[in-house]
Amino acid sequence: GEYVLCLWLLGSGYQALRILESLEDSATEEIPYVRLTLLDTRAKLNLSAGRFSEAIRQQEMRLDLTRRQGDRVMELVVLGDLGNAYLVEGHFDQALVNYDQSLMISRDIDHVTGQCYALIGQAKSYFQMSEFDTCLRLCEEIEDLYKTPR
Repeated sequence: GEYVLCLWLLGSGYQALRILESLEDSATEEIPYVRLTLLDTRAKLNLSAGRFSEAIRQQEMRLDLTRRQGDRVMELVVLGDLGNAYLVEGHFDQALVNYDQSLMISRDIDHVTGQCYALIGQAKSYFQMSEFDTCLRLCEEIEDLYKTPR
């Protein structure tokens, strides 16, 4: 994944995507971390290339795999990544659905960083929808989280 990402960053995005697409998905089925990493890398490359539906599909596959593994921390991360993909695409309502789910999990497991990232995603969505009062309220909530002693 890192090699392919380096190719992308060096301006060889087409080559990077070709390498990823040539890898057999079945070859990574037995190693979930590798599969998750490949899906994440593919999704981010596709998102950068403006292939929103493909990026979202890959993040949804990643979410499904994460849920099957029962990894709640990774689930909140992937929900945030999926929200980010919808945000970039301009589907703010769907982005908010994913950020809300990420926030609920973060609160359930008392993961403060996850809560902050989910709230930041929500704030960005509301900002894009010109709902500035809601955006500011969320920013204050983030600030309060950082001030709360743990």
